[in-house]
Amino acid sequence: MMLAERALAERSRVLPGADGRYGALGAIGTIAVCLAVLSATVGALGFGPVLPAALVFTAVSCVLVVIDVRERRLPHRIVLPSIGVVLAIQAIAAWVERDRSRVLQAFLGAAAAGIGLLAVHLVSPEGLGFGDVTYGTLIGATLGWYGLSRVGLGLGLGFVLGAIAAGPALMLSRRRTAADGNPGPATIPFGPALAAGAWLALCWGETISQWYR
Repeated sequence: MMLAERALAERSRVLPGADGRYGALGAIGTIAVCLAVLSATVGALGFGPVLPAALVFTAVSCVLVVIDVRERRLPHRIVLPSIGVVLAIQAIAAWVERDRSRVLQAFLGAAAAGIGLLAVHLVSPEGLGFGDVTYGTLIGATLGWYGLSRVGLGLGLGFVLGAIAAGPALMLSRRRTAADGNPGPATIPFGPALAAGAWLALCWGETISQWYR
């Protein structure tokens, strides 16, 4: 409950146009999209012991995307507890399925993703924030259940989508910066691209992998 309350509090604080009629429409639209994404996740994965972990990841990612777009940050107080929740659910699912190797894969996925993105952050801290590193660890934990190759696919798709969206996003960011009278450099949120890539790999990773085999 504490994790859900934190996520809802952050979402209510950063939803586009937080006051008046447009704020209400923005909130309704955001919730509708999140519900559609959650429904698609259930449809793609089906019901099973590990489904709650996928739904936690998807719901948290929806909230984080909104926050990152609005504020250019991925709050640790949401991401870090989410990693623990996902791993705990996966441990229960592994016990139900009597396959402890899945838990090890999830831990290895979290470690591999976190260390890999941390290396990128250390090389280029302005290009990849530390919030992206911790969120990548959550991605690694979620996708690691399905194998390290799925982790690589999810992160790879995230970087590809980020590169594709970088041009239009940079133009919009510069326009917003100019409109606000802020002389600082334009910034691009990377969280949405990471979330989209991870979600695609989560739901249809096996199908996507077959395309380039």
